[in-house]
Amino acid sequence: MSRAAANVQGGSKIQRREFERFARPLPWSIIRRMLSFMRPYRVTFVLGLLLSVLAAGLNVCWPLLLKQAIDVDIPGGNINGLLMTAAGMLGLLAASYVCSSLASYILGLNRERVQRDLRQACFDKVQAMDMSYFDRTPVGWLIARGHSDVRIVCMVMTRIYKTCDRWRHYCRAQ
Repeated sequence: MSRAAANVQGGSKIQRREFERFARPLPWSIIRRMLSFMRPYRVTFVLGLLLSVLAAGLNVCWPLLLKQAIDVDIPGGNINGLLMTAAGMLGLLAASYVCSSLASYILGLNRERVQRDLRQACFDKVQAMDMSYFDRTPVGWLIARGHSDVRIVCMVMTRIYKTCDRWRHYCRAQ
């Protein structure tokens, strides 16, 4: 049993019900609807992913330059070659940092835009409802439902970004 499940076991019925609701995998229909909110930003999303992959690729080149310095430049006494290798390492570090930072910024901006669009869609839906619906439904439930839906989308997008980031760090470690 997971630690989160163990913490919930001692809690109230409401806590257990909430945990069970969020512990279930998301149905494909919901994922498809969430992706429809990402559709307007797909170009920048792909750009962010490509920058993340590029940063990972640049990080893979670092050991090759280090090998050049240790195996060729230092034993051969080639000071000019060592300076060029060091300059290449600095350039590689700068390029990797720029790609990483831009990827983080672009993917974070996309996440915020999707959240904004989702909140706007929730608000528009609530505004279009009949007044009798509000007589039957507690306002707190409506707010909590809208908030939890937006939070789930944010968690999914954050998970996508973190997966890309982990992959980039994995490539750097290799």
